Amino acid sequence: MVTLTWVGITPEQLARVADADKLIGEPLRRALQKSAIVVTSEAKRGTPVDTGRLRASVSNVVDASPIPRFATVGTNVAYARYVHDGRLPGRMPPPNALATWARRHGGQNPFVLARTIARRGIKAKPFLREAMTSNVGRIRGFFQAAGRDIEQAWAASR
Repeated sequence: MVTLTWVGITPEQLARVADADKLIGEPLRRALQKSAIVVTSEAKRGTPVDTGRLRASVSNVVDASPIPRFATVGTNVAYARYVHDGRLPGRMPPPNALATWARRHGGQNPFVLARTIARRGIKAKPFLREAMTSNVGRIRGFFQAAGRDIEQAWAASR
């Protein structure tokens, strides 16, 4: 799971600003939403595909608080962690977790497949991390635009 956050203004500083929700909240929400959409889209393009379930599960959520502090891009598929981070040799995965995949790929024996994974491991395919790092420049631009919008709103409110 990838979490996009911004840091810089403490809750105490926000409490001193009248209408902080309007001045700061909306521009930050737009920046976080755009960032999350870009990373989600890139992650889906980079997700390894067998049945398409993992790729279809990649989604995002933006903090719902008045002044959002994060957006999360991730998946709720149980095996996503092993695809994304890989698996070091040493521990054998449960063969029943591999049964459907093994059946779809030539009727392999799930126990033999699990033993092979225990010996060799699984190479990582960090589709979420790569999506985040390849879009850092665009994300920075979204937040710079949010900063300009906040400055303009601040000047107009004075």
